[in-house]
Amino acid sequence: MSEPSARRDSTAALARALAGAAVAVAVAVAVTMPGCGASTQPDFVATNPSPRPLSARPAAEVKVLDGAPSYDYTEVGLIEALGDDDWDPAAQAAVRAELGRIGAEHGCDAVVIFAEIDWVYVVESSGASNERRGYRGACVVRR
Repeated sequence: MSEPSARRDSTAALARALAGAAVAVAVAVAVTMPGCGASTQPDFVATNPSPRPLSARPAAEVKVLDGAPSYDYTEVGLIEALGDDDWDPAAQAAVRAELGRIGAEHGCDAVVIFAEIDWVYVVESSGASNERRGYRGACVVRR
């Protein structure tokens, strides 16, 4: 199999796995939401056993990627982080850094972003709303 074809297959496999895992995250978030509002804290949900022992590492060692890594890997968890109302490049960079920080706490080699989040929170009693944006990513470790 050619390298570009193998990379497309790897990326497609990751996308399929993450689509299914996103449902698990949605259920986990729904079950753990305090009160009537959604959690705005970064979350980590374990998905698969790691092929090696994991330990926390410096955040600078964790790559935050927009596509599948070039090495063989196992997805071991899903991470979600939300930013503030503004979604300018600085806010996006801050949320990417937060994904890397959470990934580092859990021993990830990389975090692969697979979705952008756009949450709108409505407080029914007052009718007020708040929009938050962020990213969802997969914590991956090298095999």
